[in-house]
Parts: sequence; C-alpha cells; structure tokens
Amino acid sequence: MNAESKIQSGGSFGQGFYFPRWGEYKNLFGVEVELKVFYKINWIFIVAFQNLLELVQPRVNPDVLLVDTFFSELGWRDYAQNVILQFPDYGSRNGRPTLDTLPWRTGAAAAADLKAWQQGRTGYPIVDAGMRQLWATGWMHNRVRMITASFLIKHLLIDWREGERWFWDCLVDADYGSNAVNWQWTAGTGIDANMFVRIMAPLVQSPKFEAGDYIRQWVPELAQVRGDAIHDPEEAGCRPAAYPPKIIGHRAAPERAPAAVKQAH
Repeated sequence: MNAESKIQSGGSFGQGFYFPRWGEYKNLFGVEVELKVFYKINWIFIVAFQNLLELVQPRVNPDVLLVDTFFSELGWRDYAQNVILQFPDYGSRNGRPTLDTLPWRTGAAAAADLKAWQQGRTGYPIVDAGMRQLWATGWMHNRVRMITASFLIKHLLIDWREGERWFWDCLVDADYGSNAVNWQWTAGTGIDANMFVRIMAPLVQSPKFEAGDYIRQWVPELAQVRGDAIHDPEEAGCRPAAYPPKIIGHRAAPERAPAAVKQAH
C-alpha cells in the first residue's frame, strides 16, 4: 500500500545535529534532522556523537554551542523519563486533576474530525503536511509535532489522549515518557504544562517558519499553489477542488478553548 492509499484508508501502523547555526535552523521545515530515531535506540551512538561534537566545537564559531544544544535535548528526554518514574500512568491520566472535567468533544462529529486530523485532511496545510509525513514515514518534524498536537487539542477540542495514542502508534521514535509529557504540556494538563489557552496557530506558524516547500512535498494537491497562498489557499481563493476546506474556522479556536477551561473550573 502506498502512502496516499494509507492516508485515504485511515488505518494504523505500528535534536541537535551539526549545523553551523543549529539553534537558528532547527525550526525550518527544510532542515529535517532525524537523530531522535538514533538516540532513541542506540546509547552507543549518543556517547559517540557527544564526543564528535566536542571535537568539532573549537573549529566553528564560538557562539555555536553544539554540545550544549545536544545536551539540552538529552536533558529534556531524561526529564520526561523522570516524570514517568513518578507518575507511571502519565500517558493516560491528567497531571492536573483540576482539568479532569475539561469538556472534550465526543460523538460522531468529533470522531470525523479526529479521522480528518489523522489522515491529514483538516484544510490547514501545515497540519495536513505533518500528519501525512507521519503516516508515510513514521516521523514528523519537531515543530510540526507541536503544531498538530495543539490543533487537535485547542482547535478541535479532542482529548489529548487520542493524539498521544496516535503518535505512539505511528512514530518510529516513539518514547512513552517524551510522548506523554509533550502531549500533556501542549494540553495544559501536565504537572509543568503551558496554559491551556495558549494556542499554536497553524496559520501563523506556517509562514513564520517558511513551510511552503514542506507543504508542497507532503500535500500534493497543493503542489502548484505558489507564494504565500500555500499557507492558506482557502483564504487566498485558490484552494484546489481536491483539497478539503477547513474543518473549523481559524477564529473559532481562540474563542472555544478559553470557554472550555472556564467550564472545567
């Protein structure tokens, strides 16, 4: 089954790197660094890579802290493991019980929206590109993971656990601790989480991080859309018939998410 067939069927299966200005480049979608896969499965690789960074550090600009960047990524991973040691059921239980009454959407409409998100057919190009990349390759750019997670939770008001399970099922670098901690951070339900009302707006993130070519690669229906219209072809009046309209208006989420938190309290 090819990638497009898998997307249509809706079935299931299953950072730093050496760049001269890594801190600046790591959010750009054209820079796809998949070291997470390696340091997920190979501790020897981690030690060897640390040694390599220490060797090359003196040969690059002093303000490029290669080793520090890599160590910080490992630190976040280890932090997630520590959270799981303290809360083994963190992948299924809110870290903040006060948000257990969040009014997550359920029923047929919510199920249809969840499927559209899984298949990359939400009408938001950056979200759809990320979800299709995930399904086709078992991997997704780090920033797009945050964008797609925020979209499911804040735009669609679908329980973060649905997304956590989908990522766990699809990611080749899936890690129970990192997956649970990051989903709860995005949802605002974690022990150290961001506020629920903070929304990572896809129509802002997409142009900010120059996602045009990334979208054209993973959403072939939009391959011929030129310029900034690629980020929101519906608004630009050039949405191809083969590409779905938005499943929710981009102004609805900023209104719906705060209302949901108030209801929970």
